[in-house]
Amino acid sequence: MTGERKLSTLQQNRKKRPAQTQKQYNSKRLKTSSDLSKPTCSKCGILGHDSTACRHTGRMCYNCGSFEGHLSSNCPELPTEYTIRARAKVKQTSKKTGADQRRAGTSAIPRN
Repeated sequence: MTGERKLSTLQQNRKKRPAQTQKQYNSKRLKTSSDLSKPTCSKCGILGHDSTACRHTGRMCYNCGSFEGHLSSNCPELPTEYTIRARAKVKQTSKKTGADQRRAGTSAIPRN
């Protein structure tokens, strides 16, 4: 394909994409400006402070949301529906990864 044909194909593809409406632009802009003014903590997930100013010292349990020194794998409360689905998804992903590695003739465990 010549350079001129490539350029004309690219220009045609650009024309096919719908133009962004003013409403879409404003909604994106508002999200960005509000996110910048109110940071979200990476420790507890609460909006309004960053992780350096967080009052929680430990890590959060993703099952019950507690900061009492346990994680979701050994949470004393019953697993929530969200936790059950998340664990099932991880198991499915790891099974697929193992099968893909066997098909490719590679393994996560090095052979001597």
